[in-house]
Amino acid sequence: MTKFRVAICGAGIGGLTTAVALSRYPDIEVEIFEGAKELAELGAGIGLWPRVWEIIQKLHLEEDLLKVTELSLSVTSFRYRKSDRPEGLDFYTLITKASAVVPDTLLEASPVVHPAARRACRLCSLKTGTQTTCDLLVGADGLKSAVRRTLLGEKARLAESKGLWSEAADITAYLGKNGYVIAYPIAHGTKINFVAFKAQHHLENTKFNGAWVGIADRSEFATMFRNWEPEVQALLDCVDKPLRWAIHTVKPLGSFVHGNVAILGDAAHAMTPHQGSGAGQAIEDAYILSTLLGHPATNRDTIARALSIYDHIRRPFAQQVQLRSRLNGQYFTFCGPEVDFNSVPEHELLNNLDHLGKAFTKNWDWCWTTSLGDSVKEAVRLLETS
Repeated sequence: MTKFRVAICGAGIGGLTTAVALSRYPDIEVEIFEGAKELAELGAGIGLWPRVWEIIQKLHLEEDLLKVTELSLSVTSFRYRKSDRPEGLDFYTLITKASAVVPDTLLEASPVVHPAARRACRLCSLKTGTQTTCDLLVGADGLKSAVRRTLLGEKARLAESKGLWSEAADITAYLGKNGYVIAYPIAHGTKINFVAFKAQHHLENTKFNGAWVGIADRSEFATMFRNWEPEVQALLDCVDKPLRWAIHTVKPLGSFVHGNVAILGDAAHAMTPHQGSGAGQAIEDAYILSTLLGHPATNRDTIARALSIYDHIRRPFAQQVQLRSRLNGQYFTFCGPEVDFNSVPEHELLNNLDHLGKAFTKNWDWCWTTSLGDSVKEAVRLLETS
């Protein structure tokens, strides 16, 4: 007997994880809607920290993912260099308990999500020409989320109607002023993947009118990194057809839910990539949400309560990760608040760089020193005592 029906908008990491997690509950019917005709890998892969790997194990996806994982799941070393100079300088090594980089289509191969369960349908609003019914809509449709846009619009209209106006393998990072390059092996060590960042911190919170993804000219690399060390030059010389990605974020929202609609992943809290945690946060969202929905205390009449607890547990944490990722971006481009590297004399450089390394490690160590388990227990406790 079906307890209720869930429609998931978006077949990315967050949407597919939600479907896999909900498949543990045979009394919940799930259908996925995705606008793309096919799912393709585009990007540098995703990082899986220990918190997220706990979920992968609970969902019994570990064996499949280990076949495509490029980095150790026991110990990972990050090597940091100051590279915006003719002779690069190693200044810090970060050893984490575990991490992994996997293809960004990692869940597409899961037998739990059958292709027949996906409809090619792009949601423009909660009322479209293509009609379907569900008890709960989950918006996992990314940064340009139509579900988020409609959810916030309906919340604003409701608030207005009530007069509530206030609610309308080793990884090497080559760091330098206003930019950095991160490189790591893929394809079982036969290739090196790297991403080069050009930071323009003064453009934060402004509107970007250009193409979100487009072909870049190699001269852009040459201009940005022309005075950087030879290792960086060697990486850039290998690029034939570079792509340029604009980095977008979602401003902190007052809620991830409204009525029987919830958003997760980038739709809820798109963040900068400087902690490799955006996909992991989507997976954490999906696991907490599915755990609450699958609980015996949740039925058609109590879905809103489950969503309220999901919002209470996940929103503060995910938004804190947003802030930490932003701060790491400042650290990696020598634009952090602690040290002005433009004025540091050479004899004090190493000490200041070591201080920087300790600062971004402290900012980042939640990834490998905390567990999702406490959040799951608290979510269930709140549901059972409500």
